[in-house]
Amino acid sequence: MTAATETDRALVDRVAKGDRAAVRLLFMRHHARIYRFVTRQTGSEMMADDIANEVFLELWKQAPGFEGRSEVSTWLLGIARFKALSSLPKETDATWKLIQQGGPFPYPKNDGVVFHNNGNVLPRNKDGYYHEYTVDTPGAKNRATRRLITGSQRELYYTDDHYDSFAVVDPTR
Repeated sequence: MTAATETDRALVDRVAKGDRAAVRLLFMRHHARIYRFVTRQTGSEMMADDIANEVFLELWKQAPGFEGRSEVSTWLLGIARFKALSSLPKETDATWKLIQQGGPFPYPKNDGVVFHNNGNVLPRNKDGYYHEYTVDTPGAKNRATRRLITGSQRELYYTDDHYDSFAVVDPTR
């Protein structure tokens, strides 16, 4: 069997046995798709590049445990999704806990206010659907640019560039 025709599952079996060439083949087959997926999840090409590479380190570590209950591509995208969600700054956790508790918020005049979505970066909804909350930025002397945005249906979004781009956040993580 040539490298071009070898199945992804056979390559994962080879990775589980320590075959680095098999990792390279899987990288060549799946890196671009994983990169695009993570870019959509995080809104950051730089973060996506780092996370996509981490996925293949996880492949190396987790290959012996791969049970084949899904396609290899689905498994790799699941690893990518977990890594993308886990890559948010740790301060988002503190903000999320305050949101769940209903405060008190560090910027009471600014936290919990309506986010108008004027640029329509998030899915369109009626005004008042979204609310914004400050995510602390260590060392900043003001609110800086990091926010969590909540939707009325429990959607959660993160931005670190003052609303230019958003990452979907899984609040159950």
